[in-house]
Amino acid sequence: MLCDRRFARPFAASLLAVALAVPAASFAAELEIPTRPRPETKKPAAAKPVIVVFDFVSEYDGDRVGKFVGKNLWAKLDRSGKCQLIERDDVNTAVAEAKFVAAFDAKPADIVKFAAEKLDATHAIWGKVEHADGEGLRVSARAAAVADKGEKLIVDMSMEIKNQYVVQLATKEVVRQFFAVEKPKPDVGPEEEERWLKGPNLVKNPSFEQGTDHPESWEPFDKSYHHKGVSWVASPEGKGKCIKFDLTPAVAGGPGIGYYGDPISIKDGTIYRFSVRVRSDGPTVKIFLKHYKYLPPGPNEKEGQWRETRRAPLNCKGGKRGEWKTYVRDFRPHRDDEHDPAVTRVELYAYHPAGTVYFDDVVMKKLK
Repeated sequence: MLCDRRFARPFAASLLAVALAVPAASFAAELEIPTRPRPETKKPAAAKPVIVVFDFVSEYDGDRVGKFVGKNLWAKLDRSGKCQLIERDDVNTAVAEAKFVAAFDAKPADIVKFAAEKLDATHAIWGKVEHADGEGLRVSARAAAVADKGEKLIVDMSMEIKNQYVVQLATKEVVRQFFAVEKPKPDVGPEEEERWLKGPNLVKNPSFEQGTDHPESWEPFDKSYHHKGVSWVASPEGKGKCIKFDLTPAVAGGPGIGYYGDPISIKDGTIYRFSVRVRSDGPTVKIFLKHYKYLPPGPNEKEGQWRETRRAPLNCKGGKRGEWKTYVRDFRPHRDDEHDPAVTRVELYAYHPAGTVYFDDVVMKKLK
């Protein structure tokens, strides 16, 4: 909107005259004088803890697994973005020069003192790994702040794991406790356990009772190396039938033996539970749930193919020689990926050393 200058000055003068005619007190009362807002005071960001992660002690193998645990824990803390970490090489150099050992049972005050004086750290984490019952391992960890002089432990835990290949389960728990993160609710609760007890078995002919020359819904026997040594026999206890593997030294030390069930439809994000009974007098047994997806034909292909895109293994360890044992694992097919599987197949597999293995009662159910 344009303003005509001819009227601007007279109009401003009239406003000034009115203002001068009104008492100052009443004018001030009618027009509220704005006040300048106070500047917001920001709380200073809390300094990130500076952490020394000492390699864990594992006396039974010359600290080999202990160093692996320390490295895995360092990596998890680094990915959290919640702390600063002293580099592992710097820690190792300081430890070697001082001939210092972060023993699990040492006084926490001595360990945090070393971390503060030699490495300018505010926190220290240390621990040990030892054999548990059977073939499992027990990972124990402690953590303390320098300010507390080690008198107050932030972490003081002990956790059993199946073997060194699942050590991340223990290191993940150490990180959770260190940062006081609430423990997530388990995916499997009472409702899921009820489905495991009463839900339908997705494996067809799970106990190998039906069939003519081979169990129905399982692979027909052939003469290839893959099936060499597979037989359909009466259970050693005389109750029903089962699958038997006879592994010769050549087969056990080479390809091993595998035997597949028919495809089972699976859905992304769904939790399934699998179990199988196994009896081995020596050979190593693994079960593979191999997940497949149908991929359309490529540029030089006439038709598409079912391709393995994921798998869920089950290591059958810890059973007594010549006795049946049931092995169980939960799995969830991979989600949000271009290779999301549509079906899975159970592969019974065994290899070195030579010997005999029996399989029976294969179960897979949808939990959630």
